[in-house]
Amino acid sequence: MKLKSIIAIASSAYPDDLIKGYSENPRAKLGDGLAQFIAEELDSTYDEDVPEAEQLCQAARAVEKAASELNAVSNALRAKLYEPLKKLEEQRRLAAQQAFESAKLPEVAATNGGWCIDGVFWTQPVFWENPDGDSIRGDFGVTFEEGSAKILDTWNQ
Repeated sequence: MKLKSIIAIASSAYPDDLIKGYSENPRAKLGDGLAQFIAEELDSTYDEDVPEAEQLCQAARAVEKAASELNAVSNALRAKLYEPLKKLEEQRRLAAQQAFESAKLPEVAATNGGWCIDGVFWTQPVFWENPDGDSIRGDFGVTFEEGSAKILDTWNQ
């Protein structure tokens, strides 16, 4: 298989046939660095002396490795983006648990230990013993100040 055929396959899957454009003219200013990168990777990994299946496999591995590296970069950027939100959630979880533990509630038979989160409203199902033997389900909840771990209100029902 010729390199042109591999480029044609890759370019057919990429917007605007830009991989082919960069393959034909590596110094072209087409405005798509990723297409240029793919064309260069396919060119640098191409070996005309191996069977067609191996050529395709090498090309696929080169693109998959690049995709994995791009994914790692994307994940690192997203992790940094969500870092403040994760920290706020941890602070809220601690504040909500402390509020629950210090609330003057009838003796709680059980909780599921999980908070249902809807923005600033957090609730946790609780179960109280009923003299009849069945448990009674209720909720304990907190309302947080927007963008903060400060509790504005607590309730149970």
